[in-house]
Amino acid sequence: MASKFVPFVTHAATSKDGLARDRMPKDALIVDVGDTFGARFLDSLLRANRVAFTGTTDMSQGALALPGWVMLDCYLLPSSIVGFAQRAAELPASLFEALAPESGDALVPVAAYTALPTPIPGRFIGISLFSLSTGLRLGLRSKALGLLLYGATDQWGITQFDSPSIRIHTNFGPLRFISAEPPIHTFSHKTFIYRLTVPAPDVLERFAASEKPLPPPTSPPLGEWIATNDDGAMTRLKRQIREAPGRFAAVHPGSRANARGGQDIYVADLGSSA
Repeated sequence: MASKFVPFVTHAATSKDGLARDRMPKDALIVDVGDTFGARFLDSLLRANRVAFTGTTDMSQGALALPGWVMLDCYLLPSSIVGFAQRAAELPASLFEALAPESGDALVPVAAYTALPTPIPGRFIGISLFSLSTGLRLGLRSKALGLLLYGATDQWGITQFDSPSIRIHTNFGPLRFISAEPPIHTFSHKTFIYRLTVPAPDVLERFAASEKPLPPPTSPPLGEWIATNDDGAMTRLKRQIREAPGRFAAVHPGSRANARGGQDIYVADLGSSA
């Protein structure tokens, strides 16, 4: 039976030629930034992003509410947003209302990943990952498909120590901690920058296509669980990151909820900063 989720890829004249077209899924929905369908779809995509990060489409709510001009200037034109969509009629009523599709037959985005290219060939900066459908692996599949189509080999990212998304990111390999508490970020005190060596394209292709769990591409090293709501433990971890950038990493299974109402992060000493 065909999946109810359809992969989508945004196309902008400024960046579409950089995508690996030979790796594009045959059933991919191409969302052209410049046409009428694209405009409607992107409106729902903007709404979906705001719901995922703030719980509402109201721009006045939350520091992570994405402005439309930022999506255009910083996501769509320099790169491509890659993810999965489904028929609007299949959404819960609350999501249908929030995403405001044209009709129940319209395809609307429910998961998406975006990374931006850098001047270094193959290096991309992950800036956004979300899924509105929990337990269906759409976040992981979106990231896998995005990295595949970008042709990424080296991915850097910014996230929070207590983010459940670490469970997704560590499926691709160790997230080497490059720095902690980066300046300027709204949530600097709980944020870190990481580096990930991107798995081979055939691995990404399998991850993007599979609706069932797959093992990480390499066996994760042994680590220890650190409670992100334990101030002493986090002070030690941040000190280790400052003293040896790249040596310590979040590794699979990444994170879990703890008994204190917070998140634990699974950290390993990789022995070198390579």
